[in-house]
Amino acid sequence: MTTQITTYAPGRFASTDRVFRQLPALFNDYWLNNVFGEVEKAFEVPNAVYPYNVIQVKNSKQEDVQYEVEVALAGVNKENIDVKVRDGQLHINIAKDKEEVSDTLTYLKKGISQRKGSMTFNLDEKVNSKKITSTYKDGLLRVIIPVVQPETFDVDIEVE
Repeated sequence: MTTQITTYAPGRFASTDRVFRQLPALFNDYWLNNVFGEVEKAFEVPNAVYPYNVIQVKNSKQEDVQYEVEVALAGVNKENIDVKVRDGQLHINIAKDKEEVSDTLTYLKKGISQRKGSMTFNLDEKVNSKKITSTYKDGLLRVIIPVVQPETFDVDIEVE
């Protein structure tokens, strides 16, 4: 009768069975499906960050005339964009389209997806919130934020 003594050292496995249990996805029948499933999850973005520019436009006297916010939203429908001003902040929200379910189509890999996202910009006190406009053309959202110049008066005050 022989006795087998097994010793465990850090970083080493005593049997190949433990190795297979450590890597179950590589040794089952659904390996390919698992790989594509994990890749698909890697591209899921719960709240996407879209690239944007903020432009400051000045007149010849170097006074602020307006600010422009440009956001690249390629592939987003105009109906899914919401622009509003609340509590001194400009909010841009992008909703996610509901996907249509088809009996005839099955995606093996879906790399083009609609993502939801939001951005918030603090507005300056000089901004005229009531005259903010926005346009969406060719995947580029442009928000024009006009600036109101403070009135200055030349007043001579008599000292009594």
